[in-house]
Amino acid sequence: MAKKLLFGEVKIDSIAGPSEIAIIADEKANPTFIAADMMSQAEHGTGFEASTAFVLSEAQAEEIRAEINRLTKENDLITATEKTFTNYGDIFVVDSIEDAVKAVNAIAPEHVEILLDDYEEVLPKITNAGAVFVGEYSTEPVGDYFCGTNHILPTCGTARFSSGMSVNEFMRGYSVIKYPENALKENADYIIELAEAEGMRAHALAVKVRK
Repeated sequence: MAKKLLFGEVKIDSIAGPSEIAIIADEKANPTFIAADMMSQAEHGTGFEASTAFVLSEAQAEEIRAEINRLTKENDLITATEKTFTNYGDIFVVDSIEDAVKAVNAIAPEHVEILLDDYEEVLPKITNAGAVFVGEYSTEPVGDYFCGTNHILPTCGTARFSSGMSVNEFMRGYSVIKYPENALKENADYIIELAEAEGMRAHALAVKVRK
């Protein structure tokens, strides 16, 4: 709300939505790691976070679900995570990793984790994500707190057309145009035609008087 109120008065990064994670895992992925990483986003606690995993078998999905139940009980995190897991906590069983990649690109989530042996083949296929975490020890909180990547990332599908914040967000620039006489005379008719098509007769005139 503070960002929304200040938008237009000062530069802001974005008006971001609830946090999201999508995990792509093969059969060798550790179910405890997946469960804990799903919980790390669910604990934001509004109930609108999305905590999602894509796996290759029902048995694997059941293992992850069992680990979520165990870890939330043992670590007193049921209350913190239950809203999100009830509303947007999903473990999808897919036929292939390719299907998982297509789903993740359609979701365009804030965080993607790739827990695969052959992650190098899959990584270039992830086209819509705020940040991608590769390997079982690249847990999402590493990006939040320590490794130096930006933690201000696009959410709610906006990774389809935007990126995480960078230093460019806090920099300004302007263009300098020095158009030579011969270039203006060569292209004048095109500029005039565009200006007149918009009904901007004075714009067109500013070019005409220089022909």
